[in-house]
Amino acid sequence: MATPRSPFLVALVVGFTGIAAHAAPLENPLERTQATAELVRRSSPATDVPVTATRGAANTAPDAFGTLRMPPTHDGSSWWLDLPVRDTRGHVARNGTRVFATPDSAVDLTTTTLTDGVQVATVIRNAAADTQTAYKLGGDVIASLGEDGSVIVGRRVTGGHAAGHDWHPVITLGQINAPWARDAAGNAVATRYLLDGSAVVQQTDHRGPATIYPVVADPRVIFEPLPYVYLGKLETAVASSLEGAAAFCSILGAIPAVGPIAAALCRGRVTKVASEASKQSAQGKCVAYLFAPPLVISKGHSGDFCD
Repeated sequence: MATPRSPFLVALVVGFTGIAAHAAPLENPLERTQATAELVRRSSPATDVPVTATRGAANTAPDAFGTLRMPPTHDGSSWWLDLPVRDTRGHVARNGTRVFATPDSAVDLTTTTLTDGVQVATVIRNAAADTQTAYKLGGDVIASLGEDGSVIVGRRVTGGHAAGHDWHPVITLGQINAPWARDAAGNAVATRYLLDGSAVVQQTDHRGPATIYPVVADPRVIFEPLPYVYLGKLETAVASSLEGAAAFCSILGAIPAVGPIAAALCRGRVTKVASEASKQSAQGKCVAYLFAPPLVISKGHSGDFCD
């Protein structure tokens, strides 16, 4: 799909075993819709479980401006993706997948509601299609590339002043899983995400001499039931001491997305919180915490949130 180089989402559907590369285009919109939806379904991993149209999957569609809004977040706010579609109504397949025309006639875009998120896929039909698809993020959010190639979407918040430091952690809102791509013969096609300002760009190098079209690449957007709290480098260093970790715990109650329960859990695990921050700081990384009672889960990170 031809899209601006300055680009959210999400998935490139570039192929499916069983549809010949030399097959004639489907002119009937309903037939094309059903065939494209089936292509996406059969190309997706078994973990991508669609919610059928009878359960409301057809509601996963952009508005009249091409904006796909995500469910309300932990603090009641919202975020969204601007999709590169030409027709914002699209056509709905029997399984609830919506299929849209795009400015690039060699590409279709689909949206499918999953049990834990949403799939936004583009179907690349031939080598004339652009190698980049751009999704613009909206809703005062920022993004960071994960070490596994995923995109983490979050919002920087103000936590207040404690231990001589102004805390501004990032609270996660969701994640775009690491991308994959396969051609019609099932061969892997190189694909990755790039960040360009407020946009997530999926780069898929589908023009290789051995590529058999169409090609399918399909990550998914996950809605997180509980947010991670990402600390920056200075915040990680401060939280490495017991005093600093206690200060970090104290500011959590002022952040609506996590609140008093996370603050109390953090205080009860303050030694672990400090130890994990110290470990990541020693490795030149930053620390992120997930407060899921009764657990405190931590991980290191080194992307754009580790500033």
